[in-house]
Amino acid sequence: MTLAAAGATRVGANVRFAWTTATEVGNVGFNVYGKTAAGWRKLNVDLIPAVGGSIDPRSYEATIAVPAGITVFYIEDVDLNGKGTPHGEFTAVEDAAKARGNGPLAGAGATAGAQGVGPT
Repeated sequence: MTLAAAGATRVGANVRFAWTTATEVGNVGFNVYGKTAAGWRKLNVDLIPAVGGSIDPRSYEATIAVPAGITVFYIEDVDLNGKGTPHGEFTAVEDAAKARGNGPLAGAGATAGAQGVGPT
């Protein structure tokens, strides 16, 4: 799986994650992790299913309740054998318009070409 871009936008207690894969052969799904004072914590309950087997770009979105103070994230892809591979480290941006209640949810926020970059 090759991650082309990833980002996040915080709206209140939720964070909207958006990412695009360049390819995802052998990928069954994704997990989202957030960095806490105690280390990395998986944020999604269930695996976010992948299209899988694609050599074409695919886009994904997930909105997850995330405790305040967690602002750094990474996407993990899970392959057919259950092996997870981390991609990126990116921060959420605040969606001020949505927080005020007078605008549509903004774009994915910070975007990073995240291939091959793991969490620290």
